[in-house]
Amino acid sequence: MLLRRNRRWAGSVARARPSRFAALAAGQSPALMWIGCCDSRVVPTELLDLDLGDVFVHTNVANLVKPDDAGALSALQHAVDNLRVDHVVVCGHTRCAGVEAAVSNTADGHLAEWVRPIREFYATELAKGAVFGQDLREEFDALCRANVVNQVSTLLGTELLKRAWERRRAPEVHGWLYRVEDGLIEPLCRRSPDQPPSAEPRLRQPTGSS
Repeated sequence: MLLRRNRRWAGSVARARPSRFAALAAGQSPALMWIGCCDSRVVPTELLDLDLGDVFVHTNVANLVKPDDAGALSALQHAVDNLRVDHVVVCGHTRCAGVEAAVSNTADGHLAEWVRPIREFYATELAKGAVFGQDLREEFDALCRANVVNQVSTLLGTELLKRAWERRRAPEVHGWLYRVEDGLIEPLCRRSPDQPPSAEPRLRQPTGSS
């Protein structure tokens, strides 16, 4: 069934744009790298209304940026050094099961170890007096937002990005939250090489209902 769907899709693309696959085979030149969650509801080319070849994508559970994650760092290196993307987006989403598992302490095995930084971040912020929401749903979604900003901070601290900013005035780094309940993206924070080094990302209040 899936292979038949693939053949049908490839045929429709070839008929509509006969040179499309040849152009893609010649190489890629995306302007955007997307670091996001591997949730099946959050597909960047779909929700941004973009095409094949427009976005360089790295995903994992709960859109984490870990300094010791060779997979994420190698993807970042390729995007920044070789593809020379203009923008890097860290995008989380509401109703994130990874974030919820970290907060509710229901994860086990590999998942528990993977989301441990979120659990530790949450505990640290609570100890500082942070309030994430008035009810459980609001708390989870507020933590999804805060997690994005925290991952942007980690990304800004990588040597890969620091070296890239020393060489050229790109890429800009963005923190976004995709709202699965209405399909809209909230911009949470942004950092560019033109900002002073002391300018840390700050969580902006959402502009719409979540």
